[in-house]
Amino acid sequence: MLDLLQEYGLELLIGAAVTAATTLLTLYRARRAWRRREFYDRINFSLTFVDDGVLKIRTLAEDEVGRVFLTKPAADRVVKSATRTTPDDPTLPLPDDEYWYFLNPVLNELSERYSAGLFRKLAGHPTTTARYAVALTCEADGAIRTRKVRAMVVPTDLLAAFGSDEPPAEPTYESPHHRRRWLTLGQLASLRKTKPFRFIEVEITS
Repeated sequence: MLDLLQEYGLELLIGAAVTAATTLLTLYRARRAWRRREFYDRINFSLTFVDDGVLKIRTLAEDEVGRVFLTKPAADRVVKSATRTTPDDPTLPLPDDEYWYFLNPVLNELSERYSAGLFRKLAGHPTTTARYAVALTCEADGAIRTRKVRAMVVPTDLLAAFGSDEPPAEPTYESPHHRRRWLTLGQLASLRKTKPFRFIEVEITS
């Protein structure tokens, strides 16, 4: 009996120690992320558009990377890629031939959230349809308040305008640090020409 108590008592102590160490490590990582304003395990669905000469950035949704990309290996690759973006290229440096497999879950998430408009259209109700380009980004410029994965949703005609003979005039900003997003849009417009596989289009009906 004493031998059993000693054996299982030791196992309980080891288990408690492992649990305590894991909890402390989790708390340490959370506090470090807060200090650095780095939240790579989050994905923000961010709509960026110009309205009456004003650049507007609106959050459509925010979720855990692991829930959107379903498997841990996929989520881990997204998080790792997010830490490797640069001020010159805000898109995630995922493998070229696999990029679609990371964009498609984002497309599915948007399609699911905004499917109501499609059913209204099929029922004969008045609706409006617009197309958007979607890119996976993690802006790395020092002016960014928080670093996190963003599924950046931008009207396709706005991105196309950057490459036209008459590029859009710089808008006014709701906040001074939003100028970084305007610069990001210019970068995305160029990348869409050279690396189109890093973008996917979605049609949303409302």
